[in-house]
Amino acid sequence: MKGSVAADVKSVPASKFESIKNFRPVLPTKLPAVYRSASLDEASQTDAEALYELLSDGIVIDLRNDDEVINSCAKRTADAEALYEKLGERQREHMPL
Repeated sequence: MKGSVAADVKSVPASKFESIKNFRPVLPTKLPAVYRSASLDEASQTDAEALYELLSDGIVIDLRNDDEVINSCAKRTADAEALYEKLGERQREHMPL
């Protein structure tokens, strides 16, 4: 018997990332899994690699307003820039509140 969808989706403990704040699942039992977080702009190489692997079957939603996005770009690490390029628009969605 096949496992449930919930068992197939990777779970993420709240402390999974050190440089990505407020990362948590929104719809972890659906495919694709949906996560939200604060800015990814200060992601370390380790966190960027782990997030990219996690999002192979998921999407991260950015709820910040446009001003917050513009301001955080100044802090963007090279690792975060590489992560954004790898994720593209398919796995990262900007939906300001």
